[in-house]
Amino acid sequence: MATLPAAVSDVRPGAYRVLALVAAAHAVNHAYTALLPILYPAMMAELGFGYRHLGLLIGVSQVFGQGLQFVTGYVGRFVQRKVLLGVGTVAQGICFGLAGLSQSFLHLLAWQSLTRLAGSP
Repeated sequence: MATLPAAVSDVRPGAYRVLALVAAAHAVNHAYTALLPILYPAMMAELGFGYRHLGLLIGVSQVFGQGLQFVTGYVGRFVQRKVLLGVGTVAQGICFGLAGLSQSFLHLLAWQSLTRLAGSP
């Protein structure tokens, strides 16, 4: 009997680890977006802003997050996508942490916008 050649996997070494990390980063990104509204009343009371400021905060940060995803797509032509994802995820975590140190509405707006921009990849 002739022996059959061993099946060659089309999956690169470490690809499943990268896939798991990307899936985890994506889940954190959506969890952040879904759970942040729970904190809005506390933010509004602490920083002293109202609903129109809240609408501005959400609108501007969404423009940075979803509106500028094309920038990541363009940069992905020149930089490895896994590097973009890794740097974006780390930057998102840092910006989100620094948003907790906000002392005014403008600080919060800036950090939230940067957090969404970093999470856009």
